[in-house]
Amino acid sequence: MPLRPAARPDGPNLQLFRRADFGGLAQFHILDTRQYRTDQPGNGDEMPAEAPALLDPAGTMLGERQRGWLFDGVGKSAARWNVLAQQVMMTRLDLRPGDGELVDVDKWAGYEFERRAVWRHLHDCGVANPVVRTGDVHKNWANELTRDFDREAGARQPVAVELVGTSITSGGDGVDRPDYFEQLGAENPAVKYHNSERGYVRCEVTPRQWRTDFRTVPYVSRPGAPLQTRASWVVEDGRSKLERA
Repeated sequence: MPLRPAARPDGPNLQLFRRADFGGLAQFHILDTRQYRTDQPGNGDEMPAEAPALLDPAGTMLGERQRGWLFDGVGKSAARWNVLAQQVMMTRLDLRPGDGELVDVDKWAGYEFERRAVWRHLHDCGVANPVVRTGDVHKNWANELTRDFDREAGARQPVAVELVGTSITSGGDGVDRPDYFEQLGAENPAVKYHNSERGYVRCEVTPRQWRTDFRTVPYVSRPGAPLQTRASWVVEDGRSKLERA
């Protein structure tokens, strides 16, 4: 994989987390959620959300050093938008229909103690306009990150938004609206948009708003697919809430 000269390995050490500033408009906190994480609980299988192992304080996605670096950086940031660019879905996603919650522990759900600590820090420090940018899952998502999971969905406190980009080819043609979409939405009110086509995510950032366009093609199995904007969402300055454009 291509590396910047500053990230060239020094023996076994390979630091990939870093920051990128765009004047006073945005600061990108680029994370490494692969190198420093502890093993997933339960051998990486899906687990109930209330499983004690998920709240183990020793479980970490970031590692102590990187977590301290992140907390220090977002706490001091004077940027209008603070972007956490990272690899695995941060949204709390319930995979079980009906009563009880089932989560994928390969994602941030497997590190619930640390995830709550990150969200609490973003909230308590008053970090301006946190936006989480994510990849990995080969599908498009637009999610609202909220605290207070013991409350009804409408009473939960917004912390940030998460925008997840799809793959270029992995997964094949895909569809605009997967057949499990209704069940997904019923169990996860924080999920505002989901699509499983191929494409990319385009973001336009100004001091007043963040606009995201989900750009997809209906097929990749043959040439000539037309590019389209399937959905657009905006986040207004000062509000961790997604609005359809």
